[in-house]
Amino acid sequence: MSSGKSARYNRFSGGPANLPTADVTAGTRMETTFGPAFSAVTTITKADGTSTYKQHRRTPSSSSTLAYSPRDEEDSMPCLQWMNSSPICSATAMLFTTTVSLAWSTGHFSGWEGVLTSLSTWLSRPRQLCSERCDQAALGAGSSLDELSHINARLNTGILGSYDPQQIFKCKGTFVGHQGPVWCLCVYSMGDLLFSGSSDKTIKVWDTCTTYKCQKTLEGHDGIVLALCIQGCKLYSGSADCTIIVWDIQNLQKVNTIRAHDNPVCTLVSSHNMLFSGSLKAIKVWDIVGTELKLKKELTGLNHWVRALVAAQSYLYSGSYQTIKIWDIRTLDCIHVLQTSGGSVYSIAVTNHHIVCGTYENLIHVWDIESKEQVRTLTGHVGTVYALAVISTPDQTKVFSASYDRSLRVWSMDNMICTQTLLRHQGSVTALAVSRGRLFSGAVDSTVKVWTC
Repeated sequence: MSSGKSARYNRFSGGPANLPTADVTAGTRMETTFGPAFSAVTTITKADGTSTYKQHRRTPSSSSTLAYSPRDEEDSMPCLQWMNSSPICSATAMLFTTTVSLAWSTGHFSGWEGVLTSLSTWLSRPRQLCSERCDQAALGAGSSLDELSHINARLNTGILGSYDPQQIFKCKGTFVGHQGPVWCLCVYSMGDLLFSGSSDKTIKVWDTCTTYKCQKTLEGHDGIVLALCIQGCKLYSGSADCTIIVWDIQNLQKVNTIRAHDNPVCTLVSSHNMLFSGSLKAIKVWDIVGTELKLKKELTGLNHWVRALVAAQSYLYSGSYQTIKIWDIRTLDCIHVLQTSGGSVYSIAVTNHHIVCGTYENLIHVWDIESKEQVRTLTGHVGTVYALAVISTPDQTKVFSASYDRSLRVWSMDNMICTQTLLRHQGSVTALAVSRGRLFSGAVDSTVKVWTC
């Protein structure tokens, strides 16, 4: 790549785009286009800067399964560990060594090339054994890392006395198979299926209950898959190709394609037998009629990309540039506008008591859902807050935030503090989904991770 240029990831094209360095440092491109630019592949450099660390091996690109990572928590979940074993046993190695010694003393020997190749393979075995021991050590350390992060967060806030090991989220496994960043996740709880959309233009269907493998790869979009939504037994996917595709979940087949917008479809949500799609300065409302989508209305008055939509009870919440608009789903009228700071709103979550949003400039704003008064601004992330998710129990409500800084944070909504920071992904964390107390996270590293207490 020529000097004066830096490789940045373009979430619409699915590949690197050459951008002038000045544009990146100024930070204007990231806010005037759909989202921040970042490297497609993460480089991990040693402290001395001499070389890079070798990342753990993943399953071959042709397969899609739940893979074991040295940093994943070990439990009873079926995992796949892929490794090469040495083709030479110790007896064979000794035979080769004796043969070479005899040849050296007599000065007569043929077939050096084969013996040297075999010896080279044999000599690499100690390195492999060392690597295996390191992986085992990393696993042991990784099993404690999540707990230590939880304790550290509570030490910083002076509430170690309320420490509960049952409330620590740990990584249980990693779904591997996508060939590009994962941008959206959606759970079909009726069939224990997880859907993930990626820059590789596909949607993968994962079994999260029995086999923990990819059941099928759905193909049909000509651009990055940016949004997923389920209504009944239908899956709706929105893409940078400006279309919405309707999929039958029972047979995992495409049943319809709708040219929905003139710009990428950034977000989807369904409620009251209607589908809402967000794009540039527009929200379209579609009546769901079988496999068809009938345009009902277009909501206007939006000032930028609509990247976040949430439907809760009888209200639709939409996020755009420094604003959250609240719409009455029955009348489709805007009834309230919340002003934010920190640039565009990238994510929204709604609990029984709060409205929460994540912004371009790493802030998380919290409003009281009744009074619409802002009650807190949560800080800690370094970079855009791409996704938010909620897990509620009768005792407590937790909000999860995913960020450009590769981390997930767990927030207690009782006292508005971060109780845990989850660090497992090797790239920006861009998507979240929850189901039955489990958390799923998708990232630029092309993986989906599974978290449970």
